[in-house]
Amino acid sequence: MPVLRGALATGGQLPNFLGVLAGSPAALRAYARFRSELRHGKLTLATLERIALGVAEYYQSEPGIAMHSRAARGAGLAIDEVALARQWSSKDEREAALLRYLKARTAMVNVAGEVPVDGSSEASRALQAA
Repeated sequence: MPVLRGALATGGQLPNFLGVLAGSPAALRAYARFRSELRHGKLTLATLERIALGVAEYYQSEPGIAMHSRAARGAGLAIDEVALARQWSSKDEREAALLRYLKARTAMVNVAGEVPVDGSSEASRALQAA
């Protein structure tokens, strides 16, 4: 599936969340399109990761917290900034509101689907990307 190949090409590791969405190609395509649109916004990568961490923390999404903590460090945030971001939220930016919506849906799928933290070795959830 092209969406999964593209995700692998950019991140090196396929998030388990995308594996859950792969069960519905239409949902996976919609998610990919939505993410693509958000990437063309005015918010910096560091700000996007701060928002993602705040939402993951709010919904207690362990996979989201783990993934976005790593991404935030990669975006240049220090450890104390990552800790602060887990308590931060933005109410002013339209793009931030859209991103919160997306992250909320991601967190819900992670929790409802009992998605393991990326990098886990749970054999029953291993995704074989084409």
